[in-house]
Amino acid sequence: MEALDTNVIVRLCVRDDEEQYGRAERVFRQATAGAGAWLSSVVLAEVEPSTKRRTGKRLPALSCPHFDATASGCNIVSRKAR
Repeated sequence: MEALDTNVIVRLCVRDDEEQYGRAERVFRQATAGAGAWLSSVVLAEVEPSTKRRTGKRLPALSCPHFDATASGCNIVSRKAR
């Protein structure tokens, strides 16, 4: 299991720079190819304000097709079924 930072998740959701998006997608796919990815509670807290700054929209209004993030007590993020 790999830890992902805020920038990776925001780039996947916002897709405001294609080069950065491609890098984030590769990192995400490598991380989730196995056991999944871990997000700290700090990353989870930072994602929404970061996406809002870039898009002017709250996170629920964004479409992020790469994953369904579900935070459990240990902040495990499960990958979307392919």
